[in-house]
Amino acid sequence: MTVVMIKRAGSAVALDDYLSTAPAHDLDAPEGFHERVSVASTLGDCTTETFIEDMRRTRAAYGKQSLKIETHHVIVSQTHEEADPYDYAAGLRLHEMTEKLITEAFPGHQAKLTTQRDNGHYEGTGAAATWVPGKWHTHVQVASVSELDATLVKISAAGIETHHNYAAGRAIDSDMKDQNHLRRTADRVIRRELHYDNAAYVEACARHQAGQSGDKITRRDYEMRADPDGPGYSNHDAVRVQLREARALATDWDDYTDRLSARGVNTRVTGTSGVSYSWTGIDGRKIKARARGENGLGNSATKAEVEKQCARNKAEKEEGIELKAPTPTFAPPTVTADRPVPIYLTPDGRAPWDAQFDDYVEHVRQTGGTYEGRVLNGLRATIADPWVTDRDRLIAAAPDHGITVEGRVGAPEVTVSIPATDAPGDVAFDTERLGTAWTGRGLDGQIDITRTRESNDHHAGPGRETGGAPEQRTAEHTGRISEATLAARRADNLRRGAQRRAEEDRRSREPAARDTAAAGPQPRDRNTDQTGTEALRSPRGTDKPRKPARDRLIGNPPRPDKDRGYSR
Repeated sequence: MTVVMIKRAGSAVALDDYLSTAPAHDLDAPEGFHERVSVASTLGDCTTETFIEDMRRTRAAYGKQSLKIETHHVIVSQTHEEADPYDYAAGLRLHEMTEKLITEAFPGHQAKLTTQRDNGHYEGTGAAATWVPGKWHTHVQVASVSELDATLVKISAAGIETHHNYAAGRAIDSDMKDQNHLRRTADRVIRRELHYDNAAYVEACARHQAGQSGDKITRRDYEMRADPDGPGYSNHDAVRVQLREARALATDWDDYTDRLSARGVNTRVTGTSGVSYSWTGIDGRKIKARARGENGLGNSATKAEVEKQCARNKAEKEEGIELKAPTPTFAPPTVTADRPVPIYLTPDGRAPWDAQFDDYVEHVRQTGGTYEGRVLNGLRATIADPWVTDRDRLIAAAPDHGITVEGRVGAPEVTVSIPATDAPGDVAFDTERLGTAWTGRGLDGQIDITRTRESNDHHAGPGRETGGAPEQRTAEHTGRISEATLAARRADNLRRGAQRRAEEDRRSREPAARDTAAAGPQPRDRNTDQTGTEALRSPRGTDKPRKPARDRLIGNPPRPDKDRGYSR
């Protein structure tokens, strides 16, 4: 179930720092992957980095600097059944839904949203302790002063729609921050965007929890439990611990009320069975709640139910059975096997994104796989080709395996292209996105390892069928591409590399050239008139030309003094 709560931000700056830069709360998680912020965005004329300055600029523009409250803090949380904490897409769906919720609940106001999944915890003790990952939840810091004219649409419990017009510069009022308004707006947006009835799901979760503990769990309970800044339980949860202990040990009503009074919980009977309780909450405020009602403590706290339990306790005590207080449990465990799940309002009852995923999987299957997968298959097939002994031959042979590879020999950057399946043209990307094993140096290493393995297999004996002597591979694959073409490709790689290095050298000289421009004519560089290959062959500072580099041989010739050949 999706729970929404709102409270005033004591300090907008402190809240912004807490939501954006503070470390995650569960850095000791077994999987060790969590980060403080998974998704961040803003609404209105502001950015995630400058939200405080942008919000204060709006306040100054309308002369509202004297307002005590700068921002409000809204928290939207989902259960594991709605949003799998290990699924990033689930967090993204919550974030996008929350953006629409804030737009409708606080129209015209700037807001900063950060979605995270920390606050996991261990349940149980010792060897039986299990890690429960944190729920996906979105923090929203909403500016108190609006920057635009806007209309707020409110829908009552009876479905009556009213419109409230707000001028730019007006602060958030009781209509906007009303909890019922937020809850109904969230239910409406969830039905439209996530396709399930959140109000019905909340009721199902409450019935399930009441069946386990005998307590009625209210929406306010869920809100306080979901508060990442709170203790993890509500004011009602705290007093229920005292009520359960008193019920388990008392033998009559007076004994029950005396035990509660000693713990600071006062009781007052109303009518024949109604009971009103009062106590000091975890935040120091005085709290009052009835046993029955929408926000009550539960039927187990009524006088009739308490007296029934006291009668059973008295009978057990007369039989010599020692009465024991239950283990204090402020909030029930997060994970239970039979928790309710959302019922999606789709023809097949499945989440819409599950069907979309199935469609995508089928599309990928029919088109031969993802682009990354097809590229990996093409690279593997090219490397496995015995004719490929270096990067130049990899580039030359790649089209035979359905891909195009570009990358200067010795450089780490390699670009690969493959025909698109859903549009004309090619899809191109750097091989680095496939992993370090597929960068330029990684490819070179794979080629060396593959050829060495084939050579070792060949040397192991004539019975091995993999690989082959270099002279055999040359005879089989000479017709693939002429040596002249291969030499031209190698020269083209060298030319592009020379141009790139020359461009990098020119850029590195520009600042120095500007700094010395006022110092008069500078000594002429002896290589100023040289271009391209001449500049590479002639070292700077000498007129003596460098000897042209010898072409690198492809493969090593067989040693005449041995009966075996070497591929490299």
